[in-house]
Order: sequence, then structure tokens, then C-alpha cells
Amino acid sequence: MASWGEDASLIAPEQPTAASSSDHGAISLGTRMTSTTAGRITAVLWYCPAGWQAAGTVYASVYRSPSDRAAHVALPAPIPGAWNRVALPAPVELPAASSWTVAVWLPARASGGDYAYTPAKLGGPVVRGDLTGTGGAFDYSIGAVFPSNGTPTWFGVDVVWQAAVTDPTTIPPGFPTQSTTGPAPGTTFTTYAGPTTIPPGSYLGMRFPELPPRGFYDSNAADLIFRDCEFNSGLVLRGDRLTMERTRIAGGLSLSGVDTALLRLIDVHHSGTDLLHITSDSGQCSDITISDSVFRNPVPIEDAHSDGLQVRGVRGLTIRHCSFDMGPWVLVAGKDTLNSCVFLQNAQGGNHDVRIEDTYLDGAGFALVVDVVHGRLILKGNRWGVQDHHGPVSLTGAVPTLAQDNRRYVSGTLVIPDTLGVDDLSITWTPLRPQWTFDVKDF
Repeated sequence: MASWGEDASLIAPEQPTAASSSDHGAISLGTRMTSTTAGRITAVLWYCPAGWQAAGTVYASVYRSPSDRAAHVALPAPIPGAWNRVALPAPVELPAASSWTVAVWLPARASGGDYAYTPAKLGGPVVRGDLTGTGGAFDYSIGAVFPSNGTPTWFGVDVVWQAAVTDPTTIPPGFPTQSTTGPAPGTTFTTYAGPTTIPPGSYLGMRFPELPPRGFYDSNAADLIFRDCEFNSGLVLRGDRLTMERTRIAGGLSLSGVDTALLRLIDVHHSGTDLLHITSDSGQCSDITISDSVFRNPVPIEDAHSDGLQVRGVRGLTIRHCSFDMGPWVLVAGKDTLNSCVFLQNAQGGNHDVRIEDTYLDGAGFALVVDVVHGRLILKGNRWGVQDHHGPVSLTGAVPTLAQDNRRYVSGTLVIPDTLGVDDLSITWTPLRPQWTFDVKDF
């Protein structure tokens, strides 16, 4: 199963250098491209000239060939003098060494700006990363058609491209990666066409399109089920009795006031803040189970204080056999933005009864940060990488009820001393004398 790299474009955000104001006929304008690697197109970019006054709708298209239009999307209200991003309802996946044309169709205009352009920009190959621009294209047409005429002129048409990438080598064998999580291989997707506030129901094999920058999906509905789904923007959920299995989320997931949730085989990646955020800000979060899932590839913004998982108030949390791969600690605009893989913060009523077991944690400042935990805190069989900047663990006022076999993956060094806490001490009576035994209990 493929996973995807960072957003890239051929020429954008560079702007065209000139604009036409005397070519008012309806026209298709495009850019021809190739890629050296496999990947996918998630959006079309078009620079709308200042002075744009057309009343009709602009359409963006992706063509694999003159007769194969892979995507066609409306842009009803372009913003003049700016790059406009038109998200595709479903990404267009392309093999390595493929060629395509990305195009926009402009309706006829009576006056004002027509299109922006840079003469001779594509007179020779333009290369950025694994993308190559091989020429411009145009065709005067009443409707949106493949632009069949070649030209060295670039018309401010570009793509948002994500190269296919393999699993990072930082997650050891046996722990979840993006190849073992997310939608099952062979899933046939249906594109979600509903509101950004998701109604109650079960969503199976659904692909949720990318929303405008900083946009996100949300729902207050209870008993939601997501299975074999893909979100191309972030998600905030507030309803009780949530089930999410084999789902991939680009942009982060937040659970607010959720009572009872199962998150299993999910892949959360490329969030500018927390990859997963659990909070009791709108009600008590309780009975949350996360298993066999991966949290990876954060893209922290300035002042983000980004965590793989931040927990602010929960009663009953189990994290079992997961991977948190935050990568090396970095500064953004000179500031510390990668906080931890898992941060149990004493806020929103505090955290109660937390269990983390058989989980891999790597990167960020401290890999694991724990404030006070009420009730039981069980840390068992976890493994640490070597990319944490400050240290593997920061226990601020937290004393594990049970700590057992928590080690660096490579060296085997204990990062938390093994302990048996008071909750694991029991008394067994015999006819002659009391006998103290240690019994490791689970919850």
C-alpha cells in the first residue's frame, strides 16, 4: 500500500510575469508534465489575474491523455491576483515516468483580465524535484476540452503533487507502519459529497476530499463508524461510541468529550499541530482504546507544540501496539515545536487509569511526557528509538503503578526502571501465617 510525501508543485508559488486583457474568448490553458516517480495529484493550482471579472465558472481538469480526463472540478469564484487551489474529489494516482496535462477552462469574458502568463517559461524542460514541465498548452473552445496546441508559454497552471514513498526505516519490524494500517488493500472508494459536518451513520470505503487550507471535517454524531476510509483533511469528533478502523487521516484527528472509542489500524500523518488530540474540553473523555495504529510525519507550524498524542483529561485510556514516529527534533522559526510522541497532560480534570504497552516511540523532545496520573499508570513492554532530543522519558509527578520491560529498541537499555507498585501488592492467608505475594494485575 502506497503512502505519500510532502506537497510539491512544479513552479508555484512563483507568479506569472504578465497578464492578458484583450483575449476574451473562452479558452483552455494547460501545462504538460512528467514525473520520475510514482505519485498522485491532489489539487490543481491556477493563478487568477488581477482584474478578473468573468461571471461564469472556471473548470480545472487533469488529463492522462487527450481522451482520458481523470478529474474535472469547478471553481465558481476565483480570487483575482492570487493562486487558487482546486482540490480534487479523489486524488489522481500516476505511475513513475508518466505524462499528463493539467488544465483550466476559462469562460468568455467581456472585459477585465483574461489570464496570467510567462512567455517562454516552458521553452525547455523545467525541473523541480521529481516533476518536469515539458510545455504549455491551449485551445480555444466553448467547453472544457483537452488543450491540444503546444506553446512554450506558461499560463499559471500547476498541480499539488505527492510522490509515493516507502515506509521510513525508523520503525522497527513488528510495529505498525503506514503499510500495515489504513484502508485494506483493494478497497474501492466512494467520494464523500456531504457537508463538512458529518451526519450520523456508517462510512465504509469512503474518501473525504481535501478541504481549503486549515479546513477540517467535524461531527457531534454518536455511534459513528468509519472503516476503510481516507480523509484528506483533518477531523474533529465529539460523539460517543465511536468506531474507527483501517482509516488514514492527513491533517490530524481530535476527540473532544468522547465517551467510548475504538481506534484500530489507523494511520494519522502530516498534521501541523497534534497528530491525535484527546481532550475533555466539551465533556468527559473516557474509555478510549487505540491499537495497532501509526502516528507519523508531523509537519509542525510555528508555535505548534506538536505531539504524536496529547491527552488533556481522560478516564480510561489504553494504547496497545502502536507506533509514534515524530522524527528528529527540529526548530521552526527558531522555536521548539516538536514536544513529544505521547504527552499525558494534567488538564481538563486530569488523566485516570492509563495503560501503554507494546508501543514504539521515537523522536521529538522527550518521547514520553507524563504529568500526574490518577489511579493506575501501567507502562509495559514499550520500545524507544534514539531520535529523542532531551531524553526518552519525562515523568513529572507521575509514578507508574507498574513499569515492566521498557527499553531502547537497539541497545536494550531500560529507560524506566522495572517497578511493582502498591496496586500490585496482595495478601494471601494460609492456616498458619500470612503470606505476602506480588501479583501483577491488569485492568
